[in-house]
Amino acid sequence: VPKMLSHCVLARARYVLYIDGKLHLKDPRTAWQLLHAASQPLQDERKVTRPAPAWVAPHHPHRSTLFEEGLCTFLLGLHTAEVFRQLMRYIEEGFPRTSYTKGGPGLIEGEWHL
Repeated sequence: VPKMLSHCVLARARYVLYIDGKLHLKDPRTAWQLLHAASQPLQDERKVTRPAPAWVAPHHPHRSTLFEEGLCTFLLGLHTAEVFRQLMRYIEEGFPRTSYTKGGPGLIEGEWHL
């Protein structure tokens, strides 16, 4: 929760970089390069400029949907079958089931966030 609410405590900070203890950077400059890139306005294929994103996180390296993550946590014994009931509720409420590679919301890795 602290990583998701850091803006509440650090309201005057221009940027907040949260790095989880399990992250292993081969080159520490990568985080700063991403911070710089994420702070720039975005331009789409029609040359329309949008503000820089407010929050950035990497895609999960092994799973691409919430549903894949739910299945994985069940198979690993981290959750009971209740996880499938929760996933069905997400489907009933219209949560997208497609991978980010096909335009869906995707799944992020929780090691770091900008």
